[in-house]
Amino acid sequence: MMHNNIQAAIKDAMKSKDVDRRDTLKMALSKAQAIAKDKKSDITDDIMFDGIRKELKQLNQTKDSLENRKDTDLYKSTVYKIEVLTAYLPTMMSEEEVYKTVNSILKTAGTTNKGQCMKLVMAELKGKADNKTIAKSVDTYLKTV
Repeated sequence: MMHNNIQAAIKDAMKSKDVDRRDTLKMALSKAQAIAKDKKSDITDDIMFDGIRKELKQLNQTKDSLENRKDTDLYKSTVYKIEVLTAYLPTMMSEEEVYKTVNSILKTAGTTNKGQCMKLVMAELKGKADNKTIAKSVDTYLKTV
């Protein structure tokens, strides 16, 4: 279970005195715990992945704001933290794979309403592909219909 893997990785980081890795994993774990508390459930793999994604989103925003100061320790630390968390996420689908999946889902659905299309596709691809890539593929599909 992902929750146990993260806890073990935190212990390993503490033993090796890797403060950035430890703190990054703890932040992702606390985000997952907050999500689980809101949902009034235990921490599942999906909830753990959501916590990791939330933490990654914040780290990417920090990285983007430091784009013009790449030589700073904060930028380097942020990039390292992103690498740490990305290693725990499942591999994302490529744009081509997303487009093929979107096509097959929407051909059988028979709707051209973007909101309904996104709802159908997101139910299938949540966590497997980047939301921007999904939206782009849905838009491309709707232009061809």
